[in-house]
Amino acid sequence: MSWTDEMIDKYRKQDPNFDITFNEEKVKLELEYSLMKAREEKGFSQRELAKKMNKPQSTVVRLENGQTDPKLSTIFSIARALGKKVKITLV
Repeated sequence: MSWTDEMIDKYRKQDPNFDITFNEEKVKLELEYSLMKAREEKGFSQRELAKKMNKPQSTVVRLENGQTDPKLSTIFSIARALGKKVKITLV
């Protein structure tokens, strides 16, 4: 068992809500990564994307670094600027 697995097991035993919190953080990281990857695939800098969204560059930086929970309207704005669509699935 890896160190990471050991730590996860340890926290699972300590906190009954660990799995919920862990999954929420994982989804946030996946969103951050997908936003950054889509921007890079389009060949945009953070500044260029922000300009297309009519937002300051700091908005894109905070989104990609996980420093903020984006509003759905912000996600739609990013998607429009990148020529992408948004798909949300609850499981």
